[in-house]
Amino acid sequence: MKFNDLFKPIKVNSLMFNNRIIAAPAQGGGIETPEKMRCGAAVNILGGVLVDHPTGRWFGGPDPFSKYECESTRKKLDLYKLGGSYVSAEIHHCGLWNRNEAYGPNDEMNDLGTYVKALTREQLFEIAESFGRTCLNAKKFGFDMCMLHFGHGWLIQQFLSPAVNHRKDEFGGSYENRVRFPLMCVKKVREMVGPDFPIDMRVSCREWIENGLEFEEVLHFIKDCEPYIDMVNVSVGSDMEKVGATHLTASQLEDHCVNVKYAKVIKKNIKIPVCVVGSIMTPEEANDIIKNGHADMVALGRALIADPNWIKKARADRAEDIVPCIRCTNCMHWATNRRSKNCSVNVRLYKQEFVPEKLTPAEVKKNVVVVGGGPAGMKAALVANERGHKVTLFEKSNTLGGLLGYSEYDESKQDLRRYKNYLIYQIHKSSIDVHLSEEATNEKIIAINPDEVIVAIGSSPFMPPIKGIENSVNALDAYPCADKLGQKVVIIGGGTIGCEFAIELGKKGKEVVILEADTQLHRQDSLYYDIVLDEFLKSAKVQCVTSAKVNEIEKNKVFYVDATGAEYSISCDDIIIATGLRPNRDQAYAFYDLPCSVHMIGDCTNVGRIRDANEDAYYLASNI
Repeated sequence: MKFNDLFKPIKVNSLMFNNRIIAAPAQGGGIETPEKMRCGAAVNILGGVLVDHPTGRWFGGPDPFSKYECESTRKKLDLYKLGGSYVSAEIHHCGLWNRNEAYGPNDEMNDLGTYVKALTREQLFEIAESFGRTCLNAKKFGFDMCMLHFGHGWLIQQFLSPAVNHRKDEFGGSYENRVRFPLMCVKKVREMVGPDFPIDMRVSCREWIENGLEFEEVLHFIKDCEPYIDMVNVSVGSDMEKVGATHLTASQLEDHCVNVKYAKVIKKNIKIPVCVVGSIMTPEEANDIIKNGHADMVALGRALIADPNWIKKARADRAEDIVPCIRCTNCMHWATNRRSKNCSVNVRLYKQEFVPEKLTPAEVKKNVVVVGGGPAGMKAALVANERGHKVTLFEKSNTLGGLLGYSEYDESKQDLRRYKNYLIYQIHKSSIDVHLSEEATNEKIIAINPDEVIVAIGSSPFMPPIKGIENSVNALDAYPCADKLGQKVVIIGGGTIGCEFAIELGKKGKEVVILEADTQLHRQDSLYYDIVLDEFLKSAKVQCVTSAKVNEIEKNKVFYVDATGAEYSISCDDIIIATGLRPNRDQAYAFYDLPCSVHMIGDCTNVGRIRDANEDAYYLASNI
């Protein structure tokens, strides 16, 4: 086995885990699919098990172990046990984050507009009892262990954090005071569940908020808790603080394994097992973390959403068959304000009622031609091939990948690069007849005599009618030679392509100015990605000018006017056009002259994202 260290057993208190992988908590709205529960993790964590104290009810939610909730909790527990994994209950109190009646360290108004009442000394003792009682209820109910959720900005972290806890009594101020209530809870849990029941504890090593908890104090707290717990779960961020939330689930612009640096230090200072979460995307990464002694276990979140068979494929030495998560974060409800919650690479997520776990063979095997080898074309070809159709794929360039090919020129696009390579590998191992460096024509297609033709010829860069446009270069053409660009670069267009290219150039030390005609940048991205791009643009020291209408370009100068009509010019070494893409519709329409059924998918219909390409391709090809 290639990933031996990842699949070594480990004993945690009374439980023997048969591998080093924990399925991180992710629940609600269709994310808890049976295939994810059968993923093969040593432990599945059921999230959102609230303590039974009335101050801890998340949006008024019920006690999961109360009389009329037991049946629902039992069903969830049985689902989480489906694959033979141990099941852990994530125990927490939401604290000040509530819309109905909120309680926290201080009297204040939260960002949801709810008045927060400071918890009294008596209530704090009651809540500590409640943590213990809820864990005991979980134990009696059949959970194999509990994870105390003391991170991500919930009640316990609120007391630990000097940025949040402003109390003047014995529960605020110094570290010794701020840790008093959290330690009360930990000790009460151990007292009530007994010595043989495994207790895990999640912490945020960095809050990502101003004046937040320092890592040194987090480490101190872990060492204080060590006598009462069996494992520590290392994370970062604050769930309800949006900047903190973007680091809790790191974006595609961040590195992989973002929290290992904290786990390494913790591992050196305590004797109990350490588990780490945070953009651990590949079996190689996970195995190396264990092998190098940086942590004892890894927790996988979005990786198991993208491919619920991640663990099984890794165990079978089939890492190349794992569908890579591209860290788009659209599986998070708030990323798109709930308007487009999805997984870009797992079409079935949230659609289990009409997207089956496995494709069924087609009753009538057909001859299918796919025109275009980008993500939509490759996905359609793979789906049609899996259903038993004879598939021929034409790609006019000498390689597959389409616009994903530009991921080779941007180090931050490592996830898209992995996804491109995954699709190409799946194409090459299939029986699909691939014609590279060959442009499809109606004559060539007629010679194949297809039953169905799928057109996926993508989009092309839009070059606006600006005087002197010939003195600029399109962003897609500039990407491969980014290192050769001059020191001062002006990018016309502040959409996703322009912002991402600006960040990449900024990281290379270049001085970049973005000129955007609209009043805001990257207006078509998710709420999550808006925050991420703004943060990275600042860190890359990119100058952003909005409401800037460019009216002329010279060889080394750009002229523009602002919203008031005032005229400006910028001197530079290179000028990049990033004003978006346009569908290749007219070229696609030409294929409708064919004497067979013709379909258009992907960017040649409407320019979209990976999610749109995958859904277009799957919905069509699965029904041919």
